[in-house]
Amino acid sequence: MSPRHVPRTRRICENCNQKCLATLYCEFCVRNYLKAKFSNWTSGNVNIDNLIQKCQSETSRPNVIVEWIPYNSEYQVFNKRWFF
Repeated sequence: MSPRHVPRTRRICENCNQKCLATLYCEFCVRNYLKAKFSNWTSGNVNIDNLIQKCQSETSRPNVIVEWIPYNSEYQVFNKRWFF
C-alpha cells in the first residue's frame, strides 16, 4: 500500500469534539477560526475576498491556507515567485 493510501487514525478534538486527522491541530477549529475573522480583512476586491474565504472554508491543512497579506511600507517581498 502506498503512503498516500494508508488509513489514518482519527482523534477527537478536545475543543469541538469532532473527529480530526491532524495530531497538532483540528481542521474544523482552524476553519471556524478563519471564518470568524472574515469580516476583519479585505483585499479591496470582492472576488478575491470570496475566493480566499472559499479556500479557507474548505482547506483541511493549515500549511496550505490561502490568506490575504495587506501591503504596507514595512512589508518587503523576499521571494517574487510568490506572485503569479
